[in-house]
Amino acid sequence: MAFIQRERVVISRLGKSGKMHGPGIPLKKYGQGTVSSFLISHEQKEEGKMKKIICLVVVILMIAAVAYAAKKVAITTKNVASLKGTWTGMLSFATIGAAGGITSPVTLEILNDAPPLKAKMTIANVPTEVAQQFGITPGQKVGENDDGTLSADGTVMWSSPDKNFFQFTLLDNKKASLWYYWRGMRGDASLSKK
Repeated sequence: MAFIQRERVVISRLGKSGKMHGPGIPLKKYGQGTVSSFLISHEQKEEGKMKKIICLVVVILMIAAVAYAAKKVAITTKNVASLKGTWTGMLSFATIGAAGGITSPVTLEILNDAPPLKAKMTIANVPTEVAQQFGITPGQKVGENDDGTLSADGTVMWSSPDKNFFQFTLLDNKKASLWYYWRGMRGDASLSKK
């Protein structure tokens, strides 16, 4: 950007003839055009490219937002009973590891059909790298919570007194996503109902 701004200063001192109007170094003509016409042309091309990139990013974000909104099914008192059962999938320990790519199979059992919802989560294998960070033993971990409440945005939220929580979002009758925060670790899971 500094390069383009510096070129604008030079261009602003050029007249139609390509000669300087004020202090500075005179520019030579090259071919049929002047250096100023080259600079203007180059600057216009760069601005055009940036506008196209910005438009493309905006369009992609809009499509992603519509796709996400279309998939989410609000959980209400009318459909909460359909959540009862066993949900399985992969849990991501997103903020652990160099690339955040550590995962483990997970099972979420929703044990009743009315709020407050009771849930039992089984993580098949907490990897050593994750376990060491939190001072726990690696391997299978099971947790239970019986205070699942319906949130205003149509999800189910389970929380604990020490400010850990996980949020369950229904995508359709057989698919769901889970977002969690536990001891400073954030991650998610993709689940399917058995």
